[in-house]
Amino acid sequence: MLNSFIIKSVCFAVIVSMLFGCAYQGTVPPISLNAVSSTKKVDATVYYKKGSGKLRPIQIAQGPTTYHIDVSDAIDSSVIDLLSSNFSNVNTTNPDDAALIAESAFVPTLKHLDDHGNAFIEARLQLQISDAKTGNQLELFDVDDSISYTPPVSATILQWLTGLSLFVLAPITIPAMVQAAGNKAVELASLKVPEMVSRIDSELVVKKKRIADYVAYSPESGEPIEKTIPIITSKYDGLLDCVVVIRTRDGIGTGFFINNNGYILTNEHVVRGEVQPSVKTRDGRAILGKVIAVDKDLDLALVQTGVNGSPWLAMADKSEIDIGSDVIAIGTPEGLDWSISKGIVSAVRQSGNSVLIQTDTPINHGNSGGPLISVTNGKVVGINAFGIKKSVAEGLNFAVSSLDAKRLFANHIKQ
Repeated sequence: MLNSFIIKSVCFAVIVSMLFGCAYQGTVPPISLNAVSSTKKVDATVYYKKGSGKLRPIQIAQGPTTYHIDVSDAIDSSVIDLLSSNFSNVNTTNPDDAALIAESAFVPTLKHLDDHGNAFIEARLQLQISDAKTGNQLELFDVDDSISYTPPVSATILQWLTGLSLFVLAPITIPAMVQAAGNKAVELASLKVPEMVSRIDSELVVKKKRIADYVAYSPESGEPIEKTIPIITSKYDGLLDCVVVIRTRDGIGTGFFINNNGYILTNEHVVRGEVQPSVKTRDGRAILGKVIAVDKDLDLALVQTGVNGSPWLAMADKSEIDIGSDVIAIGTPEGLDWSISKGIVSAVRQSGNSVLIQTDTPINHGNSGGPLISVTNGKVVGINAFGIKKSVAEGLNFAVSSLDAKRLFANHIKQ
């Protein structure tokens, strides 16, 4: 009789524990992010899609026990703090007056779970910023991280008591164990979310100049909101007007118009991995370009902007490239846009199937993709590509020849 009673009691306890107290529902509370201090905010209104449904919960299932941890409130609150520190206005209710739309996505993936409840979760957090009118993606910030979870000591003790009591205490110990384990998971997520958002914040502080350039342009009117007015006039103004600044997620470079239909020539490495680089013209317009052709071997790329009537630079023929002749390079060295440096054509060298122009004209970071122009006739003899470090050699810089560019993009280069 006693054995029968014990068996029935254990069965009852197990059934009860399976029916009740084996599901944990937790929420990571809103988090205030200490965003990186920004000296200048982008003058734009951002609409943030709060609760967009792309913030997936952390879910773990171990036998009859399940954990469901909602992180949406924590991510939404911290991302709003991030945006507020970098943009002049952020709203979550009305997209009509916004220039930009921001949306987050969170994808946790359970990679490992053992019998002791130890878990390893990989997590990806994304923040996409797009043009509110066109839907064009301007930036996509993407960070990966992981969460290593070990059950708390209290959960382990409760699990031991459950077995020691032959599951008689299961209706009490199992819910308490699940609660303790779930609370620790929420605590870990509460620490991980701000870490991941802070990494996006650090990237945004560095790269938001590209967004600022874009929103400074009104696509509807086609006119720049704020024109760049040179402090003094120059005999090179006509050449400078043909040159553009190119910004991507990874950095800054230079390009120039090669016809009056808005096609731009630059280096492949300037736009590598970018589909729609930001293009800024000298009159202050910021335009979202489209990379339509690349050649990695020649390090050349063609970008389409749709600008009609653009000023453009002609490309030099073989007979117009003279060793010893004066040339100027126009570019954005270290972010200093529309800078001119002067030198000579030092040599013309064959490199495999391409021709390189060697020059002592300084070519620094940001000059890549800009034109190397003959002072004699104003034609482009090369596309500035790279320079040898000064610690190795002085005045040793190279440009992809106009001959290669004309051969590669003959249908687009205007003569």
